[in-house]
Amino acid sequence: LPSPTHTFAAPGDYTVHLTGTNSCGLSAITKTITVTGPPHTAFTAPLTACVGSAVAFGNLSQDATAYHWDFGDGVTSTLPSPTHTFAAPGDYTVHLTGTNSCGLSTITKTITVTGPPEAAFTAPPTACVGSAVAFSDLSQGIAAYRWAFGDGVTSTLPSPTHTFAAPGDYTVHLTGTNSCGLSTITKTITVTGPPEAAFTAPPTACVGSAVAFGNLSQGATAYRWAFGDGVTSTLPSPTHTFAAPGDYTVHLTGTNSCGQDVTSATVTVAGAALAISQRSTPPVAEAGLPLTYTVAVSNVGDCEAIALSVYDRLPDGVAFVTATRPFTGPRAGLITWTVETLPIGAVRRFTLTVLVDSGLLPGTLITNTAAVAGPHDTPPATLAVPVTAYADLSIALDDRPDPVLRYAPLTYTLTYTNRGPADGRDIAITLTLPLSLSLGGVLVSPPGTMTVDGPRLAWRLPSLPARSGGQAILTATVHAALYSNITGTAA
Repeated sequence: LPSPTHTFAAPGDYTVHLTGTNSCGLSAITKTITVTGPPHTAFTAPLTACVGSAVAFGNLSQDATAYHWDFGDGVTSTLPSPTHTFAAPGDYTVHLTGTNSCGLSTITKTITVTGPPEAAFTAPPTACVGSAVAFSDLSQGIAAYRWAFGDGVTSTLPSPTHTFAAPGDYTVHLTGTNSCGLSTITKTITVTGPPEAAFTAPPTACVGSAVAFGNLSQGATAYRWAFGDGVTSTLPSPTHTFAAPGDYTVHLTGTNSCGQDVTSATVTVAGAALAISQRSTPPVAEAGLPLTYTVAVSNVGDCEAIALSVYDRLPDGVAFVTATRPFTGPRAGLITWTVETLPIGAVRRFTLTVLVDSGLLPGTLITNTAAVAGPHDTPPATLAVPVTAYADLSIALDDRPDPVLRYAPLTYTLTYTNRGPADGRDIAITLTLPLSLSLGGVLVSPPGTMTVDGPRLAWRLPSLPARSGGQAILTATVHAALYSNITGTAA
């Protein structure tokens, strides 16, 4: 054909020959045609890259005359072999399009871009000695781990557990690394052991006095005191008042989240040391007459007496008359005095008056018991008073007439009486007459033995029964020369 078309099947340099002929001959000409195909694109790039680091792209394309790179993050380039820096982590599909006059070719590759790691973990803020602590990894982008627990122990596990051997504040470090760098984070864990309970208390105390307990415990968050008398407390350092004497074992239990500890101490609680005594007035009892007891309570110890009651049990054979006020009773034969306190070294006295039964025989013992009630170990005081009967003698003298005439008779009447519960024995009665009289006759009833010694008359009665009496009647003559009063004396 004069002007044909031809399609080359493969690229290359082709020499085209054109030969023209006519009747006169021929002529030939050649030209070389370079035949090319569409470009073949190819490039090299790392499969991974780091945020902020320049990534080099190596262009291996063939037959391309122009290039267009799309890095998958909105950035493009027309350089044959560009470099590019990714700003954020991710998987980026990079496109390279090569073009020439014959067409274009595109190839893609995916690059995983990572940033430096972000270390993060969870752990409890507190832990107990000897208990396993779990550390949970929340990190991003870490390829390798290093834990430092602050006690010299390390681990490379992602989420290790660790047991602390001693109490303290431990700073735990987690360092995460990858090909793009490292990241470190720290947290502090407070490790405690079980508490150590300890306290101070006096070894001795007094009933009714507040006892202070000093708490010396370590690491406890809650407390429970048991004072040994059924009373408890949750205060750190309480005070307690013991109501009765005895040896009390006081327990302190200290607790925290890691356990508990118990310690104890003994407190010896004493009541007041009291002494009680009594005496009677008179020292012996007389039938039918009053008898007074004096009860004395003394604090002879080192503790003040509190809530003190003194009581007296009335003995048989007496009747209550009165007592030191205030008192209660008699109730069932008891007289009670209440004393709020009795200081150290103090003495309190109480009196009780009774009437002795007039029918009690001599030699009968009236036994009175006085005692102390309260938190005090004091033996009672007992007093036995013997009953003694006494003759109660009296004498009276009367004279008649009054006035008396000279040379006239004068009569004396001497009356003697035993008002007592017992007989009077061997009774001596005397009467002394004035010198102005001369004795006449004497009449005595009941009869006795009489002696006369000048103006003095004396006689003895062998007995005078209880609650009886008698008289002596004497007559005398007044002297003529008497001009004054006349006085006689009897005993």
